[in-house]
Amino acid sequence: MKKLVLLIAAGCVSMALAAEAPAIYKKCISCHGVDGKKTSFGNDAIAGMPKATLIEDLKGYRAKTLNRHGKANLMNPNAANLTDEQIEELATYISGLAK
Repeated sequence: MKKLVLLIAAGCVSMALAAEAPAIYKKCISCHGVDGKKTSFGNDAIAGMPKATLIEDLKGYRAKTLNRHGKANLMNPNAANLTDEQIEELATYISGLAK
């Protein structure tokens, strides 16, 4: 019973985080998780990364000049159409997530 309660509580927290996330972050969730801590597929946890690093990385993926951990094939298409404003919004949000 305790496990069920914990799962329900975790689900509620995830839903709350997803609701407050900027719309543009929603396409990041499947790989990085609602809280930015998902590390499956060899992803780094992105929660709490420095804003400047996030901006630099997203612009690198957008320009196809970055291939961190061999993930360019996944990140380049996701970053390809991001505007500078969207990159700024994502970096602000992600850097503010708890590590």
